Amino acid sequence: MKQIVIALIGHPGAGKSTALAYLKERYRASGYRFSDYLGETLDLWGKLRTRDMYSRISQALETEFGQDFLAYRFLHATKNDTSPVLVIDGLRRLADHLRLAGAPLSYWPVAIKASPDHRFDRSCARGEKPEDQTMSRTEFDAMHELHAEQEVIQLAKYACRTIDNNGTLEDLRSQLDALMHSLGIKKHL
Repeated sequence: MKQIVIALIGHPGAGKSTALAYLKERYRASGYRFSDYLGETLDLWGKLRTRDMYSRISQALETEFGQDFLAYRFLHATKNDTSPVLVIDGLRRLADHLRLAGAPLSYWPVAIKASPDHRFDRSCARGEKPEDQTMSRTEFDAMHELHAEQEVIQLAKYACRTIDNNGTLEDLRSQLDALMHSLGIKKHL
């Protein structure tokens, strides 16, 4: 059986990390965050993990190594992972999508959407990036002008399923359970 790769697409605060944590816990999926690959590079250079720096390092690596550099890094990092389900948090480029779609695995791009109000509240509450807790709504809205965030809008059109994360945590989990059921993957209790 081919490995199943679920690639989560969505803007900051949409619920990708929450979905990843649930799939790891309940379905024993292996989880990979594309932003971690960028963060490791920022750490090597002693740079803060801010959204601006993620965007800048991403564009530099894309220029040097091609638009599908994150998919390439993921496929290299997972070649010895024997988990039947791999989940990517943060697919943001069409080129990465196309590389994964052409790889010898069962690939499922999934969009997670939430209203800007929900995403802003979640981003501020979790404080994942240094600027999140003090970010104004105007700054949050402006963040969507970043290169990678613009691509999310286009990439979501390629999703095989869209999850609406405007409800409760239980609503999100229910939709994830339905996705996994449709893929023939059983929950581990």
